[in-house]
Amino acid sequence: AARRPLAAARESMETFLNAFRDAYGALARCRARWDDAQGASVALLGTAVNAFERLPAIHDAARARAVDGSEILIDDAFASRVVEAQYAALDRVFARLREECARFDALTRELERAKTDAWTRTRNLKPPPKRAGGERSGPQPSIADCVLGLEEAWRMHKDECALKREIVKRASTCEDAEELKMLLRLFSAQPNLDPEELRLIADRVPVKNVEADTRA
Repeated sequence: AARRPLAAARESMETFLNAFRDAYGALARCRARWDDAQGASVALLGTAVNAFERLPAIHDAARARAVDGSEILIDDAFASRVVEAQYAALDRVFARLREECARFDALTRELERAKTDAWTRTRNLKPPPKRAGGERSGPQPSIADCVLGLEEAWRMHKDECALKREIVKRASTCEDAEELKMLLRLFSAQPNLDPEELRLIADRVPVKNVEADTRA
């Protein structure tokens, strides 16, 4: 009977850690979906760069030339329609790109919910965790490590999401091919997402079967 409170405490902690495992599972799924959105977005922005670079050639091709090489302006209206069609195609590309950016927004909100839930669970833990959650138990990361990992992952993605929105906003009105290329490089680089830091955060997920591990 004396062991029941201890057993109950262990069961409560295991339930608590399971919630963190679920949160880190959600982080992994969000990361996979983020990578999918990134791949699609980079391809779309690359398409926009290529289309913009082709505009001068398309304009020239719409003008007829005589055998001696002199330009014959048979139909300026036709040349204008061809260029307008290319701009319309660019508009469609940017519309799809904005849809992909909406996916980044949604994934960032999912990460925010995961970290908020982790903070709420920690604040409601009874009794409060020792050393403000910094105490470790065997192979487990500390509660603070788990919570702060989710917080940092959310913050990194939030900053990157904001950067992507600004890049797409600027690119959609850009008239310079070289600047578009620079924006594509910046979008592709994802400077706010350090792969090594994200890997270390993912490794903070609590291990399973604590008692068996600590007894071993």
